[in-house]
Amino acid sequence: MDDRQRTRAMTPAEAFVADPRRFGRALYRALRTDEGWTLLPGGGMEYDWTDGGCLLLADALATLFEGRRDFEPVALVAGGRYVGEHYLIRYGRWHLDADGACLELTLLRRYETATKWSPRVVPFKVAELSPGVPRDQKVSERIASYLVATLV
Repeated sequence: MDDRQRTRAMTPAEAFVADPRRFGRALYRALRTDEGWTLLPGGGMEYDWTDGGCLLLADALATLFEGRRDFEPVALVAGGRYVGEHYLIRYGRWHLDADGACLELTLLRRYETATKWSPRVVPFKVAELSPGVPRDQKVSERIASYLVATLV
């Protein structure tokens, strides 16, 4: 059995734990295919995976990692506010979103550079939903199904 076959036999959570960066790169590529873009409302014309689609993806990833308490939905918030600016999944030191997997410090620096605000990572349950960010469980379930078929 080669590495690809061995990875295919893993659950999404196991594949992520085995090699977070590899899983993140595969996620990045899968989301940026024609099929991946069509999963977003408006076929990717209204939202991007990192601008509006992040909550849909975070909910889909939470579905993939369901039952694993070590995978936690989190939000980036700015300053003293608790309104989510970005939504993603945390596993230990690793964070996973449409850009792939990275360590928390890398994530915070990336967003501080791009937005000029000082973000913090907080558990999703304490963050308020940002107005205008779509949340639709059926869409997230379709994304999760696509990712299972594509990534594992």
